[in-house]
Amino acid sequence: SSLASALPYLPLKQLELDFSGTQITDRGIKSLSESVPRLCPLLEGLELGLSMTSISDDGVKTLVDSLSTLPALSHLSLDFIGAVLTEAAFVNLADLVESRPMITSFKLFYEDTYSQLSFVTPQQKEYK
Repeated sequence: SSLASALPYLPLKQLELDFSGTQITDRGIKSLSESVPRLCPLLEGLELGLSMTSISDDGVKTLVDSLSTLPALSHLSLDFIGAVLTEAAFVNLADLVESRPMITSFKLFYEDTYSQLSFVTPQQKEYK
């Protein structure tokens, strides 16, 4: 609720938020997920840094549910390097991208035991 009270309605098309290295939790992600669609309904691009945070699969699910309500979202970049996530989180993210053909650019950064994933676009199905 502190994010919602700090920000008025923002007719933004691009938004970059970096919570990397902070103590944001699933509760903070829930607050963010409730605020962004209401405050920035025209959002086309979102870059969200959540590396080295304690976000869990539940937080990712909450975030995915929120992002699915943004009708103009076409560019999404998520950084989860250092977060402890399971396959369920990635299934939720893949479902979001697959179900939203308007998402033309999707980048996911995740590193666990020296592996890194980078998804480019759902249309090209390029996975690195």
